[in-house]
Amino acid sequence: MDLTAAPRSPTTEGDAAATACSATAASSSGPSHSQQTMKQLGALLPKDATKARVDELRKQQDALRQERKKLNRAVRNEERKKTRLRRKAKQLTDEDLINIMVMRKATREAREGAAARRAEADTGMHEASASAVREPSPLAASDPATPLGADEGCMADALPGDAST
Repeated sequence: MDLTAAPRSPTTEGDAAATACSATAASSSGPSHSQQTMKQLGALLPKDATKARVDELRKQQDALRQERKKLNRAVRNEERKKTRLRRKAKQLTDEDLINIMVMRKATREAREGAAARRAEADTGMHEASASAVREPSPLAASDPATPLGADEGCMADALPGDAST
């Protein structure tokens, strides 16, 4: 052994091992001073941005799941409604169907007449369009014995999408 050698500094390998052993022993009995310091520093630092982003994405995922459930429920209800309506429609008699068609025709003619009157009021051409507008017959709506094809010539002139109207 060399007696002329410099005295050992406290940062040598042996001292470092001793310090590590004492830190390990201290941490097993309770939180060490360094662990407490790290917790305090962690509380002072802002939250991790990635953790916040993950939490936000999870919330969005939950919201989308709820929306998907809601939409699936709505689709299922519409399919059930369609089935119920078809079942009821099969039970209608021919007379019921004819009455429905007559009522629809009267409603359509009334709607077309109202639209023509609005257009007439907008353009100010009362005399020119008054001869072209035909009011629906009150008998056509109330008399189911009126043949459906009796006024088809007038209906063909006012088909939707026709450029002449």
